[in-house]
Amino acid sequence: MGCSQKEQPETQEEPIKEFIESDEVNKASLFVEVDIQALSKSNQGDSFLITLSDGTEYTLQINRIEETMPGVISIAANVNDGETGQSNLILQNEKLNGRIQMFKEGMTYQLGFEDHTNKHFIAPLDPEEKDVLQGSEPLEVPKTDG
Repeated sequence: MGCSQKEQPETQEEPIKEFIESDEVNKASLFVEVDIQALSKSNQGDSFLITLSDGTEYTLQINRIEETMPGVISIAANVNDGETGQSNLILQNEKLNGRIQMFKEGMTYQLGFEDHTNKHFIAPLDPEEKDVLQGSEPLEVPKTDG
């Protein structure tokens, strides 16, 4: 059963598209430079540099990189020394998307691609906007006698 252009089902890219087009990107984001060509040829153990438009640089050390389906590369990497943060990224059509978690800051950032400027950006992700699993109450840490 096929879908016409107007009947296309919502894809996982829709929430990313909504985020990219939101005012949040314009208010709090920084543009990012990444060597996509070099990244697409990287292997586990390699590292790559992300440079923010404010001059801040982060080295991402690749823990896992694999082509999960034709044209889609999944990347898991430590930020700087591994104690600074972690990232889970997808590289597809020379566009890098994903999340970077910064442990020391206690922040999560969305890395994306903005089609209007043809640039990658990074913006803080509001904790209220994170995915929440439906159907269960938050887990509580059991109290111990100590």
